[in-house]
Amino acid sequence: MKSRYIGGKKLGGIIAFFTFIIINLNFTNIFAIEGSTTKEIVLNQVRSSIEYYYYKDVPDKILNLNTPEEIVNALNEPYTKYMSKEEYDDFINSIDMNICGIGVYVGVDEKGVLVKETIKGSPAEEAGIKSGDIILKANDNLLTGMKLDDAVKYIKGKEGTNVKLLVKRENENLYFNVERRKIKIPSAEGKVIDKHIGYIVIHSFSTDTNKYFSDILKKFRTQNIDSYIIDLRNNGGGYMSTARRIAGHFIGNNTCLIVKDRKGKEQKLTAIAQNEIIDKPTIFLINQYSASASEILSSAVKDYEKAYFIGTKTFGKGVAQIMFGLYDGSAIKITTEEFFSPLGNKINNIGVKPDLMIDGADSLKAAKTLLNSLCIYDYKKIKTFYDVPLNKKFTIVFSKSIDCNNIIDDSIELIEASSGKKVAFDIKKSGKYNIMLIPKHELLKNSCYILIINDSIEEGNGEKLKEGIISVINTKTN
Repeated sequence: MKSRYIGGKKLGGIIAFFTFIIINLNFTNIFAIEGSTTKEIVLNQVRSSIEYYYYKDVPDKILNLNTPEEIVNALNEPYTKYMSKEEYDDFINSIDMNICGIGVYVGVDEKGVLVKETIKGSPAEEAGIKSGDIILKANDNLLTGMKLDDAVKYIKGKEGTNVKLLVKRENENLYFNVERRKIKIPSAEGKVIDKHIGYIVIHSFSTDTNKYFSDILKKFRTQNIDSYIIDLRNNGGGYMSTARRIAGHFIGNNTCLIVKDRKGKEQKLTAIAQNEIIDKPTIFLINQYSASASEILSSAVKDYEKAYFIGTKTFGKGVAQIMFGLYDGSAIKITTEEFFSPLGNKINNIGVKPDLMIDGADSLKAAKTLLNSLCIYDYKKIKTFYDVPLNKKFTIVFSKSIDCNNIIDDSIELIEASSGKKVAFDIKKSGKYNIMLIPKHELLKNSCYILIINDSIEEGNGEKLKEGIISVINTKTN
C-alpha cells in the first residue's frame, strides 16, 4: 500500500507537520539472514531505506551507527523520525482524528500545556476544562518546561482510566479528574453563518475528509449559500491525495503541485477532479500552524486565483516524507522530496502568504465582514497598520484631484472587524489630492478595522478609480 501524506494535528496532543507516503513493505525476505535478530533486521531496514530514499546523500559513518535512533538523530533533520509501534499507531490515529484521551487541542506555554480548544462532547468539556486553561500537572507529573509531545504522553492514556489534572485559570489553580475515552473527531465540519456564508473548517486531511467536505457542500446547496469561508488555521496537514481531492473542488484536474526528488527530477501532480467546482466568492483562513497538506491546497488555490486569503503566513513545510513500516511493527519516516506550488513557488521555509494580513480570531471576523460588504475580494491590498492611536485621523492620498462632493455613501467604509459595524466619520478636503477621514468617536483599543475605498469614487475628471483598495488597521492595546 502506498499513499503520500502531508500533515499533522495537535490532538490532546500531538502537533506534527509532515508530508509523506506510507509504504508497508515486507522487508523480511531481504534482511532476515539466518541467525539475524529482530533488532538487526530492523536496523538494516532503516539503513537501506535512508540510503536509497533520503533526499540527500548520507555518509557511511552515519549509516553504520548502532541503532535507528542514533542514525536519525545524526541526520539532524526535523522531519525524518523513527517511531516505535505505539508511536506509529498514535501517529496514524491522529491523522484520522481517532484519539484516546480527554479531548483537547493543545499548544505550547512556558508554564505547561495550553488548552487551545476543547472538543465538543469530550471528557474535558464535560469536566469543565476551558479554552485558555494551562495544564500544570498530570497525575502529579509536572509539565512545566517539558516538550509538548512528552507532556501529552502524561495526559493521554488507556481508555477508561482517569487522569488528575492541575490547571491554572487566570489567577486560580483548579483540579480536575478526567476520564480518558476514545474520541472520533470529524476531519471537516461545516455550518451556515450570517444566513448566507458556508463556513467549512478542515481539521485534518485524513482519508475521509473529502467525503465530509463533499457532504457539507451538498447540504449547503439547499441553503441558499452565496459565498464560502474555508478555515485551515491550525491544520498541520494530512494525506497528499486528500489535499489533491479537496483542491479538485476549486481547480478541477489542473496541476496541484510539483515535486522534486534528490536528483532534481520534477513531477507535476494534478488535483483530483470532483463533481463540481466551487465558483462562488471564497475566502481561505490560514495561520502559522497551517502546514504541509494545508499549504498544498492553499498554494494551488492561490496560484489559480480561486480564493482570497486572510490570516498570517503559513508554517513553510514544503518537504515530503515516505513512511516505511518495519519488521517489528515500528516505522521510519524519511524526507524524500520537496514540493512546490503549481507555478513553481517555493513553500519550504517560506510558507504561503495571505492577501490580507490579520492575526488571530479577527481573521474570521474580517472574512465575514468582507463577504457581507460591498467589497470585492480582488481589491488592491495596501499596508497593514499597527498600534494606531484611538483618535487617529486618516489621510487618504489620491493620484488625481478629488471632489468631496463626488464621494457618495459607502464609497469609503471603515468597518470594525469583530462586529462588522461601520464606523461613522466625517470627510474633509486637505489638499488637492488628499482627503481626511475623521471618525466621529474614538476607535476601540486592541481592535481590528478594515478600511475599504471602493472603486465607485470619482476623481476630479469624472473618471472612477481603476480598482478598489483595502487596508487593515490595528489599534493600540492601551
